[in-house]
Amino acid sequence: MSAKSEIGQDATTTLDAADVPQWWKEVFPAGPSNGFFRREHDQVIRFTERNPSTLFISVELLPGRDDAALSDRVTDKLCIDHGWSQLVLQVTQDGREIDRLERIISGLTNEGLFKPYGALKVLGAGKAGSLILRLGGALTKAQKVAICPDSIPSNWPADAAPVDLFYDPLAGPRPSAGSLPTGSVMLRLPGLSDDPVASLQDAGLLETAIGGCFDRSLKAADFHTRIRARKRLPLYRETLHRLSRARQTARAKERWPCTRGNVWMLENRGGSLHYLSDQWGGRVIGFEERHGVTLAQTPPTMRGVIALGDWCGIPRPLPERFPWHVLDETLSGHGPDFAARAHGALLANHLDSRGTALPGVLALDLPQAGSTLSDFAADSTLRRKLRERLAQANEAAPSHDRTVHVDRVILGLGSGAADADEAEITATYRDLIGWLEEAIPQNTGQGTLPYFVLSQSAGSRTNGRAPRILAEGRLEASYPAGRVVVAGPAYPYALMPDMPSTPDPAERLLMDELEALAVATCQSGGRWFCPELRLATWSGTEITAAFTSLTPLVLDPGPHGFRLEDAPEDLEILSAEQVDDTRIRLTCNRAPDEAGLALAYAWGWSKAARDGYPANHGAVRDSWEAQSLLSPDWTLRRYALAGVVPLMSEDRVGAA
Repeated sequence: MSAKSEIGQDATTTLDAADVPQWWKEVFPAGPSNGFFRREHDQVIRFTERNPSTLFISVELLPGRDDAALSDRVTDKLCIDHGWSQLVLQVTQDGREIDRLERIISGLTNEGLFKPYGALKVLGAGKAGSLILRLGGALTKAQKVAICPDSIPSNWPADAAPVDLFYDPLAGPRPSAGSLPTGSVMLRLPGLSDDPVASLQDAGLLETAIGGCFDRSLKAADFHTRIRARKRLPLYRETLHRLSRARQTARAKERWPCTRGNVWMLENRGGSLHYLSDQWGGRVIGFEERHGVTLAQTPPTMRGVIALGDWCGIPRPLPERFPWHVLDETLSGHGPDFAARAHGALLANHLDSRGTALPGVLALDLPQAGSTLSDFAADSTLRRKLRERLAQANEAAPSHDRTVHVDRVILGLGSGAADADEAEITATYRDLIGWLEEAIPQNTGQGTLPYFVLSQSAGSRTNGRAPRILAEGRLEASYPAGRVVVAGPAYPYALMPDMPSTPDPAERLLMDELEALAVATCQSGGRWFCPELRLATWSGTEITAAFTSLTPLVLDPGPHGFRLEDAPEDLEILSAEQVDDTRIRLTCNRAPDEAGLALAYAWGWSKAARDGYPANHGAVRDSWEAQSLLSPDWTLRRYALAGVVPLMSEDRVGAA
């Protein structure tokens, strides 16, 4: 069913019956009531006659303000429920609203519209609320309800009727009882003045508040008790946040920086304090303080570091935390010293050691100890939390004129996936990396992808056969562009006392330092990969193990880490010696001529070679080394990754 009407002078509108305005349904000829609808270019007047004793008048503004929808949102229903006649006055906002309304009221008075009614009730919200308080003439003695008006008259006619005034004590004009006509009622709407009508409606109090004012049933004490439900409204929380920021900005213009250190060269730039201070352990650097948050003065682009998975939740013993440079998504420097924060501190430490300016670093840690593969699935809590925290960071950073660019993600997953095979673990890594390659640029807007860095797992004190070890060692080969970097193996590093496979925190920090150096090398255009066993051949009692390596191999003293997989008990490796820059020669007690043998390096061991270390071990590395900045007595080295390759006869390989 549809209805057609001539609206104004020449506009024809076709509407479904459900969308027909209420006045159309009631006013003759579509309905039984008397009334009219008048439109001019800057005003709309509509009248519906119901009860001859009471006329309800709502003043609204055009176009498109929330308070312009009062008649549709509440007053139509309110008037029908009470049987009141209804007059809606809508005027355009152009600075001449009060003059236009006074002309309308005067014209309707001359027509005798108000004469039959013994009671006139007037409603307005926001700026419209200010207008109704100023209307005189026939409406001087009308009962008026103003919701959060922009302004309140200082002078009232002697015969002005009492008004019901809703106001926001946190914003806008704050009336006093003496400034209103005698008998007026003041009702508080704290924090809701931005859209009081919508807020009252969301709280389920709109009809109760307006109807209760007009029929004198609303008690201020009862209303103030019920309006406490505003605290769950988003608008209320947003208003408090905005007002808090405004107060902080205002105070910043007058206050001294929040620091116990000395302050030099203080500048107030629109409420943001910029100064030099020695509050960082006596070291003088530039700081900026705004919105109650103090950061070091750094370049506008923050380096983002994300850490996911098993070992990122181990607290690191950082010698320097860089609390004004390394921050979380709330721009706080007081988060736990987990993997991402450690990487941020290491980045700052290495740049500082070279005399380079320090960047701001956003550090996001999402630990998942003993993770299974499902912990990283598409619908996982971990992925949802990462999206939320990235979004929060992208909202917080602009408040200090910063943007975020994630340049690395530290990975480690599947330590609790005991039943997963190598292919399943590899697929989970690939799926997670693929999702991160999409999710991170979508959240930060960056044009380049981060590096994905990990340290190859080592297994436990008694079990070195975890498929995860091999999956991680071979992951790098799946990404030839070099975005995935295996910084090194975990077997050279000690475990936490009394724990089967958890790295010692201090040792884990050294692994972090190696990871940070690997990323820095790749970011500067260099290459990084660890030695990796690629071929094993035998001739007589000797096995030649060939490695790929960036620099010449080095075979350290001590247990070499080689073993024969699926070998009979009477076959063993007696010794190992370096042949050249890429090969190690192993001597066996007899020829390894059984079919199906494989040579394993740093994999498959069930007993540790040293107390406190994983069962897997090895002595092969390349010649690269660097002094640790965190532990001066430790030299960082690039050890060979754990791996397994088939053992083949040298004659067969040579013939091929």
